[in-house]
Amino acid sequence: MSAQPIRIGYCLSLTGPLASNGKTARLAHQIWEHGVNRKGGLLGRKVQMICVDDETNPKFVPDIYKRLLDDEKSIW
Repeated sequence: MSAQPIRIGYCLSLTGPLASNGKTARLAHQIWEHGVNRKGGLLGRKVQMICVDDETNPKFVPDIYKRLLDDEKSIW
């Protein structure tokens, strides 16, 4: 596999009123990530999911995605 993983960044509500939905989705993403990487990755590269908690606050979302794109260099 290539040394550089495919980085997929996104945000979910892992705390706050919608945390139960976000935590369930995060678990599904982790299962998918593990399964894909176990089978050799995506396009021959490992997948790295970068999940950021938006705290169920829509005001945080723009800054989270800005950070994911600018600092983490992830795709979404």
